[in-house]
Amino acid sequence: IVRRKGRAALISIMIAVSMIGLLLMEGMYEGMMVQITQNSIKTGSGTVSIQHTLFRSDNNLKYTIANPRQITAMLDSQKEVQSYVTRINQRGLIATAGYSQGVNVIGVDLSRESSHAKLENFIIKGDYSFDKNGRGALIGYRLAKKLKVDIGKKVIVTMQDTNNEVVSVALKIRGILKTNNMAIDSNGLLMDIERLRSLNGVQGATEISILLHEQNDDAKLIRSLIPKINDQNIAVYSYKELYPSLHE
Repeated sequence: IVRRKGRAALISIMIAVSMIGLLLMEGMYEGMMVQITQNSIKTGSGTVSIQHTLFRSDNNLKYTIANPRQITAMLDSQKEVQSYVTRINQRGLIATAGYSQGVNVIGVDLSRESSHAKLENFIIKGDYSFDKNGRGALIGYRLAKKLKVDIGKKVIVTMQDTNNEVVSVALKIRGILKTNNMAIDSNGLLMDIERLRSLNGVQGATEISILLHEQNDDAKLIRSLIPKINDQNIAVYSYKELYPSLHE
């Protein structure tokens, strides 16, 4: 090494540059995973999610929260809670003239989602609107690409109602979302929750998504809510249970 100082110096520089590159890549990866986790929490489950105990394993509309208002009244008195929204999630089929695939149909109230998750900030094209008559929809950008649809195009969404009857609705694409939440970006269609209720017959909700002032208060809130709800058919989950791979 002494005889070849120039070569040794070059090797040392290459090793140093490689180590710096690896550290930078690790930092970028960690930052990306934090962002994905936070976006999944905001646009998905929330820090804490309340669902029927069987809904996660069997995405069936008979497993709903029958009286979400009773639970949200409890949330209003919990100091840990920053905001909450009620949603209806169900599987369906989305189709255009040339293509069809499975889709996550999510019924939401856009005004509530705006104050809860700032969902309008994830619009990359179009408007944050379902139209006045509720016949519009927001769609994930990857799903829009698969379907080859753009703003103003119509899609047909087919699903089952609470009586297991098949129902369909034509919706016009009003906005395209990029959330870094794969459930929305690749397979998600958001529509007006009241419009969805009129189609599938669900009067309650399948999920209450809750955001906290302090994310680490999730366990504290869950311990407080379970005895208050006092219903063996209702489960209260932390995002750590719902997104274990992102939490690690």
